[in-house]
Amino acid sequence: MRLFHQLIGALCILLWGLQFIVADAAMAHISPILLVALRFIPVAIIAVLFVPRPAVKWRWILLYGTLMGSLEFGFLFAAMRTGLPTGLSSLIMQVSAPFTVILGVLLLRQRPSRQVLIGLVLCLIGLGGASVQRAEATSLLPVLLCILAGLAWAFGNITAAHIRSDRPFALAMWMSIAVPIPMLIAALVVDGPAVTAAGLASFVGPEALTMWLALGFLSLLSSAIATGIWTMLMSTYPASQVAPLATLVPVVGMVTGHVVAGEELTAATIVAGCVMVAGLLLVTMRPRPFPWPSALPWPRAFGRLSRFGRLGRARRTRVSTAPIPVVADTL
Repeated sequence: MRLFHQLIGALCILLWGLQFIVADAAMAHISPILLVALRFIPVAIIAVLFVPRPAVKWRWILLYGTLMGSLEFGFLFAAMRTGLPTGLSSLIMQVSAPFTVILGVLLLRQRPSRQVLIGLVLCLIGLGGASVQRAEATSLLPVLLCILAGLAWAFGNITAAHIRSDRPFALAMWMSIAVPIPMLIAALVVDGPAVTAAGLASFVGPEALTMWLALGFLSLLSSAIATGIWTMLMSTYPASQVAPLATLVPVVGMVTGHVVAGEELTAATIVAGCVMVAGLLLVTMRPRPFPWPSALPWPRAFGRLSRFGRLGRARRTRVSTAPIPVVADTL
């Protein structure tokens, strides 16, 4: 990967990792449901004015937007509002990767490799460890809400795999159209008109600067620019080379949560996070076969270890005396 692409890839991960602490600051003055609605309004305007609509039926665009916008961020922001720390939120959200593998097996009949299955087990172990630590601290409800957010993200991934759009960036922009109106209605119903009006008034009150900066970061930097960078990298390099970068998002989220918000990082949480990141690497990286040489000088005695099967037949195989060829490509 070129140096420029490495730098903008790091910028993308930084923006995605910082969005948790930014959203948490915004939710001090606004409800989670209203924040989700307002976050996607600028993105929807940009999509309608400047991005041609992808050749995808409207029902798939609306379904994709509901999953990746309304449900994912609705559950995530609700989890953070009910007490889940921003760093732990960024970590638990990565449960979408093993959920995607499981849904791919159930719905798309995909067959995961042994490496993916091992990574899946590690992700579940890390998630279980982080959940236990959180349950000992306070309530398990925020963890369950964040897991639901990861599940919605996984269903969104399966939907995108089913759609198979040749313009994924346009799809990611146009799906935002499905979010604002339903979430505004949900805010009026769940939060009430008074709370919704107070949240909108925060954009003209003393905290207006904080709210506008947070909304601009979440809408333009985290959604539009970071998504554009990620889509460009995915279209330029193999997915196995780009996807592992996403495992750094919880690292950025946990570090910024500790530094900015003073969130405690226990040893058990760090260990659980490392186990989960290791599992994510195994899930997202493409497995490579070990470069075995084409001819191996097995000794004749090895064929005498068994009278049956291939080992028994190896006694009749002539042993090659040629040297082991040098393998050019290595792991």
